[in-house]
Amino acid sequence: MIEVSREISSGDLSQTIKIHSDNELSELGNVINEMSSNLQEIILVSKTMCSSGEKFYTQVSDILNRQSLNPEQITEVRKKIAQLNKNLNLLKEFTDYFSFYSVKE
Repeated sequence: MIEVSREISSGDLSQTIKIHSDNELSELGNVINEMSSNLQEIILVSKTMCSSGEKFYTQVSDILNRQSLNPEQITEVRKKIAQLNKNLNLLKEFTDYFSFYSVKE
């Protein structure tokens, strides 16, 4: 259990603890497995958000580099902004769920 926890701590979230009993140690193993799964989900959402932001930047930059925007292009930019905002809100929901270390001054 310690070795798998070290691997997870080092960034290998593919590791899981095999549980063969029904006691406090198995409960701890289940909690560690759940924590690893939650981290994987957060990282996946974060990667999706980064990718979405990069695409948004490229697409909006291309549109804004044109001489003039027609109503359809303005609508396209608004849709892309709304999608990015939706993704940001999803990421915020994930991050708001967790408590982080903080340094008090």
